[in-house]
Amino acid sequence: METVLAAVPSLTQVSPAGTRSVVSVGASPHTYTNSTARNQTIIVSAGTVTTIAISGDGGSNFDTVGIVAGAFPLRPNDRCRITYAVAPTVVVIGA
Repeated sequence: METVLAAVPSLTQVSPAGTRSVVSVGASPHTYTNSTARNQTIIVSAGTVTTIAISGDGGSNFDTVGIVAGAFPLRPNDRCRITYAVAPTVVVIGA
């Protein structure tokens, strides 16, 4: 476990400066798009999440991240798709 955690950047390394915004989660699967010109970090927690997938090409292809909660960096126009049974808490830093 320590090896895996050592490879994951800390939240301070991936979080851009900016505001904190709670996302209103819509129907599953919910897709959040970073529609700003700034890097953002999306934080997914709680709920009953089955998959989280990220698209770095504007939504044409999504790759499953392999975990159901955590902090994920999003560049401008990146998307995060969250599939769930019970809605999670979703917060965006840098919105």
